[in-house]
Amino acid sequence: MSEIRKNFLTKVLFKIDFSEPMKIPSETIDEVKTKIQDRLPKFNKGLAETIEVVMGTDEQRTIRKKREVFDFKNEDETQWIHIEDAAVWLEVSEYSTFNHFERLINDLLTALTLKGKSARLGLRYINQITINEGDPFDWNGWINSNLLNPIKFVNNKETLARVMGVIIYNLDEYQMKFQYGMYNSEFPNPIAKREFVLDFDCSTKEPRDYNETLNLLNIMHGLIKGKFKETIGPEIEKIIEEESL
Repeated sequence: MSEIRKNFLTKVLFKIDFSEPMKIPSETIDEVKTKIQDRLPKFNKGLAETIEVVMGTDEQRTIRKKREVFDFKNEDETQWIHIEDAAVWLEVSEYSTFNHFERLINDLLTALTLKGKSARLGLRYINQITINEGDPFDWNGWINSNLLNPIKFVNNKETLARVMGVIIYNLDEYQMKFQYGMYNSEFPNPIAKREFVLDFDCSTKEPRDYNETLNLLNIMHGLIKGKFKETIGPEIEKIIEEESL
């Protein structure tokens, strides 16, 4: 490989869907600013518009609604917090450690002081493994061989433009959607690059008290970490660092 890195993460997201729309007070937004100013100093307040089409027996109506949105970003825009009336989420494209990620979420929640229950919590880790040499279809030692069966099934591999699979796990109080395979960044052209995606999206099944959020975050992180370890081979294990998971 041309570059040694401690993880293959291209995006990590954590989202809280509110049980019902709520207006975030300006003083709460100011508190968020204070909490995260040193890490996400770039702030923008704007309006987003939603369009709803209502069909009736005699008429069709279009309802336009505007809502306030608040965005916080770091200087290179690799970390982004988005707050609106229906949800709040954190998106990171340069991920360092889970502890750093968790601290940022904790500071955000402390400032927001949410009451009641969330409709849904979701945590998603998207890994894109790119190797700049070798056979695009050779993943021996990199990926669990059981995930490679769809690739092995096709004899004329030069015809392949994308090979993706989906597994959905029911894990007690959580659901996890796992998407994997050769996504092919040059689709619809035939696969020519050695790229493989491991995308884990874990979420709660039922409404949960906001006071449980950090505990649930840790549980979902542990579930994803365990499944990730099942999917990789020794070549990836030699590269990644345990603390970066």
